[in-house]
Amino acid sequence: MYKILILMALFVASCSPEPTKPVVTLDQKIGAMLIVGFRGDSPRSAKHIAKQIQENHLGGVILFNSDPLVQGSQRNVKSPAQLMMLTRWLQGLSDQELFIAIDQEGGKVSRLQKKHGFPDTLSAMESYKDPVLFRKNNKVIASTLHKYGINLNFSPVVDLGVDSNNFIFAKERIYSSESIKVVDAARKVIQAHHKYGVSTVLKHFPGHGSSKADSHKGFADVSSTWSRKELTPYVQLKGETDMIMTSHIYNNSLDHNYPATLSANIMTDLLRKEIGYEGIVITDDLGMKAISDHYTLYKSVTLAINAGVDVLLLANSIQYNEDVVEDVIGIIKKQVHAGRIPMSRINESYARIQKLRAKMKNRSEPTELGN
Repeated sequence: MYKILILMALFVASCSPEPTKPVVTLDQKIGAMLIVGFRGDSPRSAKHIAKQIQENHLGGVILFNSDPLVQGSQRNVKSPAQLMMLTRWLQGLSDQELFIAIDQEGGKVSRLQKKHGFPDTLSAMESYKDPVLFRKNNKVIASTLHKYGINLNFSPVVDLGVDSNNFIFAKERIYSSESIKVVDAARKVIQAHHKYGVSTVLKHFPGHGSSKADSHKGFADVSSTWSRKELTPYVQLKGETDMIMTSHIYNNSLDHNYPATLSANIMTDLLRKEIGYEGIVITDDLGMKAISDHYTLYKSVTLAINAGVDVLLLANSIQYNEDVVEDVIGIIKKQVHAGRIPMSRINESYARIQKLRAKMKNRSEPTELGN
């Protein structure tokens, strides 16, 4: 009798349908492709972003200490205790790993500053002069981000110091003019961040160090100054970083028509096929004037995705649009349904995003707390 019952149980089990995976909608896939800036430093003042995360499946947020559009105001960061509460709340709103991003390069480009109670940091250029200081600086930055719930740092900068008058060089954001040193520095930054469960972003592809203009403010043409040696950090580090950020520079030797962010020649042919990069590509802020002065949001979003970009960064720092998430989701859905953005492009990007989310869960706790 006992054997009969076992056989019957096995028969029933074999006839039971396998559990089906939940269907991921187009809206969910598109939402995952967006990282946006928002106003508010608490659950009470940031209700709108909560809606975006919960209802529109927003993939991530970027935090700022100040709001450049409102003189003297702070946007998301006021103090260590406040920041910890904010990031825990934000992460708790999402049913998947939420990208909580920041620009914490060190020195002048730091959103977590000493005046607000966070550890002081040195710039890339200053810290790299001394190996001991450099190691300590990397640890301070990475451990601080982990402590306060930030899991994605838009760092390191791997632009080469080609022109000392370059706006990136002037802020001491560049490690060196020599690619071998830039690769060495960036690799150590990446390793320090990964030990503390923080993902990293190489920027600004295919190289912004030779530009004469600031792409935040307008058109930046590097056609006569850029060289292929600026690609070296991306070639050497393609398997170590989590994302690569595009630049909005124009280079007619690579694409006669479009700046890098919107160029399939640069994002797909050069970065994906020639260099062999398989990870996530994220835009620099699409609100920067090098893009927004020349392309509508409709056009830039469509071109960027078709170029091969996976994540769109909408920092809301040059122009503020509270409804930017709904606007962009609407644009992408319309273009997909019209066949102007292939569904395969959305699926490719979503798969890369999900792969990184899974990796980030495994990195959730520091693997090494020593020097």
